[in-house]
Amino acid sequence: RSARAMWPDASLHEVRDSGERGRGLFATRGFAAGSPVLCEAVLASSPLPAPSSDASSWVVAASLARVLLERGLAGKTRGLEPRSAIETSADAEEAEAVAALREAAAAASEPAEEARRLLHVV
Repeated sequence: RSARAMWPDASLHEVRDSGERGRGLFATRGFAAGSPVLCEAVLASSPLPAPSSDASSWVVAASLARVLLERGLAGKTRGLEPRSAIETSADAEEAEAVAALREAAAAASEPAEEARRLLHVV
């Protein structure tokens, strides 16, 4: 099936202001558990580390962010912001992932800080 055919009935939800938290997506009626509410085409995918590996979530996020950078898709994520503010001090695993992504960002003619934003968005 095409992605378009997978879109659920648009009457299931609406975008409206939620007050102090900004705009949000709200159900307009009850629906069964497991019902699709929103479906979007995949922007990027990357193989996940084997369950037995000790790869951190930063490694997984870096893998997805690298795919976005290498395919020139970083611009499609400009409207996305991390769920919380990015701390100026990074833990060692995050710093290592950012360092690995900076090369991919440079190759894609993206600013070095774009690597860190992408890492936190994905």
